[in-house]
Amino acid sequence: MNKSVYKNIYGKRSQKNYTQEYMAAQLSMTQTHYSKIERSVIDISVYKLIEIGKILNIDPTDFFLTQKTSF
Repeated sequence: MNKSVYKNIYGKRSQKNYTQEYMAAQLSMTQTHYSKIERSVIDISVYKLIEIGKILNIDPTDFFLTQKTSF
């Protein structure tokens, strides 16, 4: 997946003030494993992306959106 997806996961989690530990527990994984997802060290499945979206209460397609800046 594109690195922006992983950055968006981090950003959305931070906006909700959820910790990596909380996310990891909800996903039945270790905090270390979850951290590797946010840092794009490991890829995740579409299923896991959907699960993350459910936890964060957002549409998983939002992870693919990029912000455009105008000058």
